[in-house]
Amino acid sequence: MTGMRLVASAMKNEAPYILEWVAYNRLIGFDAIVIGSNDSSDGTDEILTALAHNGIIHHIVNTVGASEAPQHAFYGKVQKLAIFNQIEWLAIIDADEFINIHVGDGRLDDLFAAMGKVDIAQLNWAVFGDAGQPCFSREPVIERFTRRIAEQHRINAGCKCLTRKPRRFEHLRNHNPVRFRGGKPRLSVYHGGEVRKIPADSDLTDALQYTAAEGVSFKVAQINHYAIKTRPEYALRQLRGNGALPANQPGRQRYDDRYFSLR
Repeated sequence: MTGMRLVASAMKNEAPYILEWVAYNRLIGFDAIVIGSNDSSDGTDEILTALAHNGIIHHIVNTVGASEAPQHAFYGKVQKLAIFNQIEWLAIIDADEFINIHVGDGRLDDLFAAMGKVDIAQLNWAVFGDAGQPCFSREPVIERFTRRIAEQHRINAGCKCLTRKPRRFEHLRNHNPVRFRGGKPRLSVYHGGEVRKIPADSDLTDALQYTAAEGVSFKVAQINHYAIKTRPEYALRQLRGNGALPANQPGRQRYDDRYFSLR
């Protein structure tokens, strides 16, 4: 293995789910985990502080103003870390997302061996519902929720990216890197077992944030997205709001009853 494999996540009030998420990402092969927290009131900061004290993660206290998007502020802080230039592969995922690899033993080593030398891995969401469960329980999330939407459903068209040598990009965002500045004309993107080339000066959000519904593929890997869990847990998500938008921006709340029912 050469270079660091780092996963980063911005979290708010995710206390019941943190240990599972951290353990899972260590198990599949990430050797560095960076978590940013802002305005939590459920013990999230205390858990993250303890994990950081024991060298398990790096914790960033992500204090932001009302006009800043918490996630974007956090990603900028990740880019300023001393270890950033050592990263070979970077994943930016949320606390309700788990990379599910279907080749080899389900580890990052197996995924990277299958992909070959590419710049970006584009992985579709696999969106899971509540599995008929009425409320929170202590079992791991990945064991509690086992029923998902059919593969080629439009809701699974959303993607998250693993980015090789992220220092070559100007910005990081929740779904993909932004503005390549690495000095070559085309980028290699791996999706669904195939590699395609895109112009390096492309709008990478347009190129990478979604696939067509008929192009959704879980052949090699997917992002398990436990977006709603149960109705009471979803109510807590509604209170957290949308970390990709500033608190004072109209339309910040996207997590309504329709969002729940579609999953």
